[in-house]
Amino acid sequence: MTTPTPLPWRRPRKPLTAALCGLGLLAAFITLPALAADLDDLARALGRLRAEVEALSVEIRDVEEARRQRLRSLAAQKTDLEIELGRARTRLRQLQDRKAKLQAESQARTAHAQALRPAADAAITIVKDAVATTMPFKLTERLEAINQIKSQLDDKLITPQQALWRLWERVEDERRLARENGLHQDTINLDGQTLLVRTARLGMVMMYFSAADGRYGRLQRDGDRWRWIETTDEDGRAQIALLFDALQKQIRAGHFTLPQALTTAEAP
Repeated sequence: MTTPTPLPWRRPRKPLTAALCGLGLLAAFITLPALAADLDDLARALGRLRAEVEALSVEIRDVEEARRQRLRSLAAQKTDLEIELGRARTRLRQLQDRKAKLQAESQARTAHAQALRPAADAAITIVKDAVATTMPFKLTERLEAINQIKSQLDDKLITPQQALWRLWERVEDERRLARENGLHQDTINLDGQTLLVRTARLGMVMMYFSAADGRYGRLQRDGDRWRWIETTDEDGRAQIALLFDALQKQIRAGHFTLPQALTTAEAP
């Protein structure tokens, strides 16, 4: 049997170990307050971060909600705009159709107007010549109204159809003058003398004057001209004075004897 070899004897190291343990405990006691302070700072930092995260989360939710509302609003606007666009396209088609129709009507009217132009020119000439031969009551104004129709027609300011309408209005004015009687102020030429007189017009057939100096007379046609002739006989003067008095009193009906003003004046 083999006898165990005894190990070398070593002196126990308990004092060293104890010293080390003591040093460790001392270091722990020394660093513990600092560690606790760090932990407090870390806790406060984590609290701040948690609050910031929550605030950011709320802000993100608000932004997302606002974005969703904006998208819903844009979608609604898009729908409305699409509806309006459809209406606008429909309106555009209608306007294009209307334009084409009006262009066709305009072309038809233009062709019709060109066909009416000779008739309008002939009618203007006829009416103007007829008015020029009537009793010269405001003759310049009456002829100017007809000349204006002709000028507007030549300048294409009115169509031949419009010219005929306006010419017919002038014809109606002539017919009205032929039906009316009235008193007027006028300037006449009597034997080379210009006088401001009152005139009594009986339609477009007879016309008499009363001068401020007591003279009376009538308008007499002499061939293609008209001239004023003084009435010197007492009966004729009295008849004309009675006519002026009746018209002044607005007596429109009755029987009057007047000096003849329809026949051609006799040669002196």
